[in-house]
Amino acid sequence: MKPGLGLKVIAMLGLAIAADNRLGSSAAAPLLKDVRFQWEGQQLILYTDFNQAGHDLTVFLEWRAAGAGPQQRIEIDYIEQYARGMPVAITVATRQKSAAGQNILYLGQPRPNTPRIEGAGAVTGRIVLEEAQEEAYPFSIPPLR
Repeated sequence: MKPGLGLKVIAMLGLAIAADNRLGSSAAAPLLKDVRFQWEGQQLILYTDFNQAGHDLTVFLEWRAAGAGPQQRIEIDYIEQYARGMPVAITVATRQKSAAGQNILYLGQPRPNTPRIEGAGAVTGRIVLEEAQEEAYPFSIPPLR
């Protein structure tokens, strides 16, 4: 062995272990911090900050209307890149009235193909993030008036 090579190998091994520990701790840490759901006018919005950096994050919304069948799931957002401390706002639902005056709850952004719930029933659901492991943030919407 060349002189000094042992110290170089130990230093490189120490860096590899430190990097592995950082990767392990960030993977175990929650993806989001300071999560809160807030009504802004007729929209329910999830406000949060990212707790770590990453890319290619799919955001799903799972829901069940009161008295309805099985839980349903849709993709409501996709985030290509995010960084630690970056704020994000995701529209969870939007309340509207039809031309006939009936209450309608659009899930996600109100678009022509967005699922909607007509009537005045309560809705329970959760925002689900899928990365290395699933994280979920539950919410409930009281009956519409």
